[in-house]
Amino acid sequence: MLKVNHLMKYFSYLLFIAIFYYCGTALLEEHSRQALKTYNYNYVYITFITIVFFGGIGAILGLSNVKVSDSRNRTLRIDKSRLLVIGLPSFIIAMTHIWAQLGLFEGYAYVYMYILSNDFILVLSSVILGHTLISSLRVDDGDLENIQKADVQKDTEFEITIR
Repeated sequence: MLKVNHLMKYFSYLLFIAIFYYCGTALLEEHSRQALKTYNYNYVYITFITIVFFGGIGAILGLSNVKVSDSRNRTLRIDKSRLLVIGLPSFIIAMTHIWAQLGLFEGYAYVYMYILSNDFILVLSSVILGHTLISSLRVDDGDLENIQKADVQKDTEFEITIR
């Protein structure tokens, strides 16, 4: 019974990933077709679709590591270092179209053209962003006061060796 539940869970993850991928690519292709006819290329729309649909794929991949517990006392913790080290650079890369419209690539047009010619960079950074946002959240079980005391003890206890 347990293996069937895992099989269904992972099959539903695969199904949602396929749906997000199909919807994201279909919307991007349709926008490209319309842009060829009207010469109106909407960079905000492209960025939004990329972050929502391909970031959604990363979020689903991040859900595979979530552990469900039945404890009543839960504390939501955010891994700020993961968000800053992985999430912020991937957000900056995913927003390349917006940064270019704001004029940040005026002196570095070759960087912007390289990113535009290689769309997979934006898609991959959106997947990484979605995964990072979900995986940086964790739920700690137990009493809130005991968790805070443990955090204080970790922060105040350290060892220094002088030679």
